[in-house]
Amino acid sequence: MDEVGSVAEPVAGQVAAADPTTAAVLGVHVARANKIRRLRWAAVGSSVMMTVAIVLLLIGDSYATAAYSAVAVIAITIGNAQNLRAAGTDGWIPAAVAAMAQQPWRPVTARVVRARPWSTLVEIEDQGTFTPLRVRGLPSAFRAMISRTGTAWVIGPHGPWTFLRVTGSHTFWAANAPRRTPSPGALNERVDGAEVHRRLARHLGIPVVTVLLVAFALLGMGFLVSVSWPGAWIAYLLYVLLISAIALRTERHRLVNSRLPRLIADAHWTRFPVRLEPWQLNAKGMTRATAHFEVDGTHRTALLPAATADVLGAATQEGALWFAQAPETGKTVAVGFPNCPLLAVAEIR
Repeated sequence: MDEVGSVAEPVAGQVAAADPTTAAVLGVHVARANKIRRLRWAAVGSSVMMTVAIVLLLIGDSYATAAYSAVAVIAITIGNAQNLRAAGTDGWIPAAVAAMAQQPWRPVTARVVRARPWSTLVEIEDQGTFTPLRVRGLPSAFRAMISRTGTAWVIGPHGPWTFLRVTGSHTFWAANAPRRTPSPGALNERVDGAEVHRRLARHLGIPVVTVLLVAFALLGMGFLVSVSWPGAWIAYLLYVLLISAIALRTERHRLVNSRLPRLIADAHWTRFPVRLEPWQLNAKGMTRATAHFEVDGTHRTALLPAATADVLGAATQEGALWFAQAPETGKTVAVGFPNCPLLAVAEIR
């Protein structure tokens, strides 16, 4: 059984936007940026609500008032912080649209110098010139691919921005020059293909820290409300149900993908030729897709409820998917490409 997956490299000399998967990923970023611009007035309104909540928090004379005001302050602060962060990090999109319509991807040697939660410092060598780049939001699974292969693919610079992707993936990240010149050295990461998958599975699922923080906040607010006004539990329960419903709707893809660590724990990858039905990404860069394939002459269908453009683009390009377990009818298995940062959950029918 062959366990070496492969994904074709970018076509030499072809502008990046000509690749359908790259164009789809870029389109999601553009749509997200347009949505953020439309939400500016919502940010103004939430700021007014924030002011009212803070006033109530300061002058309120009961635990209930303080609790409800504190919840409002926390919720509005988190919402505005997310919008401001998204607006601040999406400033590179016009440069990406222009650069990818004009330039092809080109291979460079690369090494990871430093890794932080929100950015990774990568040094590339391009035609004999060494250039440090601060890559925004690069997940550890993709960072590990740079360490494993010592290579990356870049476009740019276009203005202050350079765009980077790693071997085995169509997803790209924006990068610019760091504020300070990095000191010599490199991050020593020795990871195999299985560890790349483990990191990616954690990244695609629900972060445990987030679950604990939300649970702690909800329980804390519930305690304050119950102490001051026992009858408020009904209103509080409705509030919890509303927040939970919103979270499940917006993050349901993470709930689906939270099964991935278990599904890849004992993976024995097997390749099957597949035919994908037409797909289109949603605002999260995910989609529900269907793949048709055969096992010993019997037709099977794999439903991928939360697949990324990366997985679907590679499957379309290669005409195949790799299954971590035997694709038996009724089973839920992991699919993707071994040794590449590509994973998805598949329900076999």
